[in-house]
Order: sequence, then C-alpha cells, then structure tokens
Amino acid sequence: MALGHSATQDTNRDDDVQPANTSTQEETLYSNVKKLNGQIEVQYTSIRFSKPSVAPRFRFMQIDTMLSEFISRVIVAVLLSVSGVVGQYGWSVTYTTKGICALKGSTVNMSCTYSYPWSYSVKKTLWFTNWPASSEPADLSENPQYRGRVQYLGNKNYDCSVRITDLTESDSATYRFRFLTNTAEGRYTGEPGVTLTVTDLQVSVDPDTVTEGQSVTLTCRTTCALTGSSAFIWYKNKQRLSFTSQEHQITASSGDAGSYSCAVRGYENLPSPAVTLIVECFRVETDSDTVTEGQWVTLTCRTICARLSYSNSFHWYKNGQYQYRHSSYSRELQFKASSEKAGRYSCGVWDLLSSAVTISVKCEYVKSTVKLN
Repeated sequence: MALGHSATQDTNRDDDVQPANTSTQEETLYSNVKKLNGQIEVQYTSIRFSKPSVAPRFRFMQIDTMLSEFISRVIVAVLLSVSGVVGQYGWSVTYTTKGICALKGSTVNMSCTYSYPWSYSVKKTLWFTNWPASSEPADLSENPQYRGRVQYLGNKNYDCSVRITDLTESDSATYRFRFLTNTAEGRYTGEPGVTLTVTDLQVSVDPDTVTEGQSVTLTCRTTCALTGSSAFIWYKNKQRLSFTSQEHQITASSGDAGSYSCAVRGYENLPSPAVTLIVECFRVETDSDTVTEGQWVTLTCRTICARLSYSNSFHWYKNGQYQYRHSSYSRELQFKASSEKAGRYSCGVWDLLSSAVTISVKCEYVKSTVKLN
C-alpha cells in the first residue's frame, strides 16, 4: 500500500484555479459542472441579459469567450486534483510499502517516489535512520555501519529508491528519505518511512527425540513474516528434500533420523544451522540399574523399529565410547560389576543408537574383626 505525505515546511502556494467573475449588470450565466467517467461536462441552464441595447452578435461573442475561459479553468483544476502527484503545494514522498521483513545476509530494495513544485531544483537527496536534534540527519551512505552496502537507485526528479546489501540484524530500523532544494525553505522529509526487520532462520524439530510412528513437526522459523511469497527449501544430512512449506509434519521412522536445515529459495547459500532428529529404534533393558560390586549384570538391546526387527548384529557403547572389547555383536552384554564398570550404556546398529541407561555400582563394605591376645 503506497503512503503519500504532504509538505510541512514550504512556501505557501495556492494551486486552486478559480473561475473568472462576470458582471451581473451585463449578463448572468447559469451552468452545472459535472464529472462523468473522468471527463468534464458543462450543462447550460439559461442566459439572461440586463441590457437589451447590446447587439445580439456582440453579446454571443462575449458569452463564448466567458465559456471558453471558464471551461479551461475547470479542466485544469480537476486535472490537478485528480492526478494526486502534487500533494499539498506540490511536495510529497510516496513509499511503496511501509514495512519489510528480509533475510539476514540478503539484499533489500526500498522503493519510493517524490515530487516538488516545478520552480525548485533538487540539490541533495539522502536516506537516514537517525535525526539528531538541532542538526541535519546523516546520509546513510556515509554511516560506517553501512559502508559499501548502500546504493541510491533514484535520481533528482522523481525516483528515490535505495538498495542495502548483505543485511545484518543490526540493520533493523525505520528508514526515511529526505531531499533539499536550491532554497533554504525547500527541504522535505517523507514520513513515516519504511520499517525494515532483518531475521535469520532457525529450525525447530518438535519433539527432537521420538520412537518410530510418532508425529514430528519441522518448522523453519523467522522472527517476522518474510516480505513476498517465499518458498522454503529443506535439507536432511545436506540432501535436498521435496517439500517447500515453512512447516512440515512427518510420521517418524528409522529413515527419518538425521540433521535437518532449511533455506529460502533464491538464498540457498544462507541456510539455517542444522538440528538433529533422533528416532529411537533400540532400547536398553536391564533387571536393575543399581548393582553391588561383584554382581553379574545383563544388558539386552531391544529393537523397536520394524525394518530393524531382524537385525542380529549390535554395537554396544559405554559413555559414548564403542565397547569393542566386550562386544560380540550380540543382543546381550554381560559383565561382572565393579566400580570401573559403572557408567551410561547404549546400543544400536550403524548410527542408530538407543538412549543410554545408567548402571550404578555399589561397593560392598566388608567388616573385619581383629582379635587381640
């Protein structure tokens, strides 16, 4: 939606065109002015003459002159009011949009047009974000924060568009256009400006740890709704997926486990950080997670994913470290409890692991008796 604004600091100028007055002693013209389909229609009601001594031919010549002048003035006045480019006294700035949400690292164009009375000439144009008291605002292109990233696309006639590249979150602000003419009073700023919000992408996996058959929601999150119709691109383990919506639901299976990231089409080089979805296909079972030193412990790796139900080769891990010494690739792991054996145990096939189970080992206190003679 375009936003038009009128001047507040300009010399007064009356652009309204008034019809010429006619002498009531000579003649009176009654007319109706109507606007039909964008055109001016003048309907004449009656003409009366107060001086019959005037020659008829001369009277009609006067009437014809009055009508021509009157119609010309009406047409000029209507055209000025209908065109909408003059604003109040001819000063205006029109922004194409009042708010933009853009992706961090991307490029944004803020489009606008401006106008001013023909008797002035533009000497300077600038975009700015801050306007200190008692001073002129600083040109955005001269701000160190924007150095090399701002390009003025407009001119000194009507176009005032600007481009900002390589956006950062600190670029979020309200931007306004201002122009100065060849006179001290001929200065104008377009209000309220364009509000820019810069966002990054974050992937949400909810929940991030599931068992097979559970529903999982993947969301490519932004802090604001991106301007324009944005298509999202999803990746799993850096491989592109087929769906393009900002939010997507899946029914988890073992094949869905992995790292997910997203990007916006056209900005594939600006993906989000990856988030891991864990699909638990295995579960570690034990009779007791707290045992006494010297007691035998049996851990069993249960398969809960359908496609892995026939697996017969398992890996065992303690505190995340592969237990190759104790692994015979069997479903069960047995050991005699000792303080060194305490820890977190998990199992799995390939890179699919179960949640860990903690085994605590209590040291048995042996009471000894010393007999003195």
